[in-house]
Amino acid sequence: MKVFAIVPSAGSGRRMNSVNDDKPFLEIDGKPLFIFALLSLDNSKAIDDITVVVKKKYAKLAEEFIEMYGIKKVGRILPGGDTRTQSVQNGLDAIKAKKDDLVVIHDGARPFLSEEMLKSSIKAAKESGAAVVGMPLTSTIKELDERQFVKGTRDRSKLFEAQTPQVFRYGVIKKAYQDVGDISITDDSAVVERAGYKVKVVQGSRRNIKVTVAEDVALAEAILESTKLKE
Repeated sequence: MKVFAIVPSAGSGRRMNSVNDDKPFLEIDGKPLFIFALLSLDNSKAIDDITVVVKKKYAKLAEEFIEMYGIKKVGRILPGGDTRTQSVQNGLDAIKAKKDDLVVIHDGARPFLSEEMLKSSIKAAKESGAAVVGMPLTSTIKELDERQFVKGTRDRSKLFEAQTPQVFRYGVIKKAYQDVGDISITDDSAVVERAGYKVKVVQGSRRNIKVTVAEDVALAEAILESTKLKE
């Protein structure tokens, strides 16, 4: 059994209040954002092959950074689609996987992927066919109606925030994406759920942030600095 990784990194910087669409190349501590995830995957003995999905115009730049940082397991750099769904589908279509192989999907904008999260999610997917890393919610969640009045308060003990990595048997995730068609879904486990499969939840980390808005950059830099101080 082989373990393939797909790293969607074709996101834009719109929520960064930026006119550019090159968020994966945003630097944290002098290093492009998506390189952090690739280094974690490349250094893991659990991963056999990595596919990177970026905007077509940035493919050459991505290749240069991958070579610069000595990342060896990247087998292909693919153009992203108009949506994350299309980008992941491009990755699934390109890899030469068997139905019982595993596919790890991890956001290029999540720089703090730990080996523990990676191994635990792979183990869970081996057993159940589908696994998602996530954290319990700590805030009270209000459901609103169409006029922005509170409709109800959700039971947070049954809710959690989905993160990546998300890991699936290739046969499961491939069929789920074929069934869902060309619609925009921001979470791969949601695609699998819609196809009728059950997804196992694996403990994530508060450090496993996704860099989405400008404030996240400062948070990521603080996390990185705290890690250096502990080393």
